[in-house]
Amino acid sequence: YVEPWNNRGIAMIMMNESYVEALRSFDRALEIDPHCMEAWANRANALQLAGRGPEAEEAQERARALGYKGTFI
Repeated sequence: YVEPWNNRGIAMIMMNESYVEALRSFDRALEIDPHCMEAWANRANALQLAGRGPEAEEAQERARALGYKGTFI
């Protein structure tokens, strides 16, 4: 059930909730499926919004390595 965790993180960001909680959701999704490109991309965006640039860059690299072609925040 990767998708519900990923969607929970997205909802938390969209509702201006805690980035920490959003990151926990993305991390849970990635525990279930470490190859979930969308969770890596969303995690990268949450990290960027939280002011954690170096970690965001690492997550962006993982998302791209899995085929992500979109843009990041």
